[in-house]
Amino acid sequence: MIMRLEVWQSHPQVQSQVLITAGVDGDEYAGINTAQTLIKTYRGTIPLTIIPLVNLPGYQAKVSWNPLDGKYPKHIFPGSPWGSSSSRLMYQVSKHTRGIKVWIDLHGPATGENLISFVWASQDKQALAHLSHLHARSVFENNPTVFITKKNICYLALESGEEKELEVWVKTIIENLDSPVRPGFKPTYTQVFYQKYTAQKADKDCLWYCDSEFVTAS
Repeated sequence: MIMRLEVWQSHPQVQSQVLITAGVDGDEYAGINTAQTLIKTYRGTIPLTIIPLVNLPGYQAKVSWNPLDGKYPKHIFPGSPWGSSSSRLMYQVSKHTRGIKVWIDLHGPATGENLISFVWASQDKQALAHLSHLHARSVFENNPTVFITKKNICYLALESGEEKELEVWVKTIIENLDSPVRPGFKPTYTQVFYQKYTAQKADKDCLWYCDSEFVTAS
């Protein structure tokens, strides 16, 4: 059985310029709630497509992964209509990336996780530059082994447990979609490191941690 995703479009008759997804990790509720709020409140002129909950099985089970196949949908792209449950879900998402200028993927702390708010980008420094004045730590790393780098797509993962913060970041990106990059902008970090959990989680450059591993950046 193919699980159909809920998809909302602000301007159904024209090509969307921005794709916003949430709930790729099923128990990251701040992003899901933010996406639902945007659906209710967005009145802008830039066409958006919003998928407020990608990993419904994970959401229902209150876990990050997809319990139907034991996989993390975030590690699968572009997926396949003939693959596992997660692969089929991400195949549906990938169809909505065609023709867009930026994909904004909303994330936050899952159950048992802690993080410092930051924005991760696979390719585009321009959008990060306009978030710098909002005190967002930014990571730019064009490394295909990290997270789910999207081929030829400007992909941004917004990581925060604060719904209002996520909402402000999204609106700032949309408002500056075609703005020039800020002169002299440099991301806060250019590399991330995954390590086994130790007391070093308190390090000032720690971005995320749970009881088994933590992530630092430089």
